[in-house]
Amino acid sequence: MKGTDYGKSDYTPIKQRHLRRIVRARMSKVAYLIAKGSVPEGYLYFDLHAGPGIDDVGDWGSPKIILEEARAHDVIVEAHLFEQNAQTALRLRRVVQPYDRYGDYSLVQAVDGGDWCAACPGYSRCDSGSCESAFTTVEVHAARCEDDLLRRLNFLSDERDLDRAYGLMYVDPTGGMPWKTVHDAIASLPHVDLLINMGGSIDGRVRTSTGREMRVTDYLDLCRKRRWYVRRPIGKHLWTMVLGTNDTGIVKIPRYVGMEEMTGPKGQWYMAKIGYSNNERRQADFEFSGQLPLF
Repeated sequence: MKGTDYGKSDYTPIKQRHLRRIVRARMSKVAYLIAKGSVPEGYLYFDLHAGPGIDDVGDWGSPKIILEEARAHDVIVEAHLFEQNAQTALRLRRVVQPYDRYGDYSLVQAVDGGDWCAACPGYSRCDSGSCESAFTTVEVHAARCEDDLLRRLNFLSDERDLDRAYGLMYVDPTGGMPWKTVHDAIASLPHVDLLINMGGSIDGRVRTSTGREMRVTDYLDLCRKRRWYVRRPIGKHLWTMVLGTNDTGIVKIPRYVGMEEMTGPKGQWYMAKIGYSNNERRQADFEFSGQLPLF
């Protein structure tokens, strides 16, 4: 959710409902693997266009949806939320504060760089040594993801093995897609799923107006995910969600969300609808007998 009510439209409730269901399906599997000891704790979550977290009428945005799903699955999260508007970032900090292990200290720099623990009385300095990995941490970065994400990943790589980290990177821009930032970042995160919400017609207009030659599929190829799923485009802006993963097992997504493997016949048509204009599809002789739903 972006802008004043952050670009909220008739499509927004559908987007948030589908986001919740996709994340729930993926996180339940990660929770199972963590419980087995197959993967390390600490689910990485990057939200590249986080918004205020809750809109003016109380509807949840992506950060709150995902942090609530993590709490429901008892999954510890390390969240990095990027929001370029300083006032919106402040609103977001207040929304995510209850999820953060630093409690009230999430709003300010930790005193003397100390380690403060929300589980200790009075939020005092934790000397037990047992709380370091026991709580979710949420960092709000008042910056554009294009300016700060790669630098943040460099810091993280010094603290943990990113090759083994599981998680999610969620991209939901209000304008053009930050494709270069996305594929540069996700390439270093083999077990972090990539979920993109985008308007196919919007990306097409950007491609046409800028003379860009690369299409959506070209950029996805650079993201180094073995398996891709695409949701049927919705409405005049062709809103869709694209999920990329390196999961080699069964990827369970609720059927009503309407996601198809990109290599299947429906998935190929959905991508053609997103990546090509009507004239381009006619010239390429794409064929499909169905009608795309308005909502």
